[in-house]
Amino acid sequence: MSLRERNKARTLEAIRQAAAELFARQGYAETRTRDIAEAAGIATGTLFNYAPTKEAVVLLLWMDHAQKAVETGLRAAQAASDPVDACVALFHPIFSFYGEDLELGRVFLQHVMFMQSEDPEFRQLNEGFIGQIALLLVPHAGDGALTAAVNVFAAYYTTLTAMLAERLPGVPATEQMFRELVRGQARGWRAPG
Repeated sequence: MSLRERNKARTLEAIRQAAAELFARQGYAETRTRDIAEAAGIATGTLFNYAPTKEAVVLLLWMDHAQKAVETGLRAAQAASDPVDACVALFHPIFSFYGEDLELGRVFLQHVMFMQSEDPEFRQLNEGFIGQIALLLVPHAGDGALTAAVNVFAAYYTTLTAMLAERLPGVPATEQMFRELVRGQARGWRAPG
């Protein structure tokens, strides 16, 4: 990594850390971009080079956390032999991440949901994730693995929105609802052979 790349990575990490701390302490609505820049030790103009709006800061933070949660979940899912258990293991760190701060989770979901579909990094993250779910399900759903993966993702989204709307009392109840939805879907999967 060049010096410039290392400095950019350090600045991004400082922005993420400052935003996470401020959002947790003050709440999303009360945090200004000026506050984030100051806490990160950079000028507001420098912050705008990385994230031109507070919503863009939220997306920087979300993408970092989402990638880490997906990596952790994939490792856990690969260790499970039952496909339903694998799906629950995959999504456990994601539900836990959102469950840590429901207010910020709602902000994340709102901004991610309405994000431009043309954003190549976001599209690659989502399509890649659904592809990884499909690979996980191939031994159980055969040629229908991609359809199964899209349906599992829809079950995740349904339970996540219920959790963030506080219709489910926490992560364990969310995971139980998700497990039941995936179990119902799994009855229609056809293993290759």
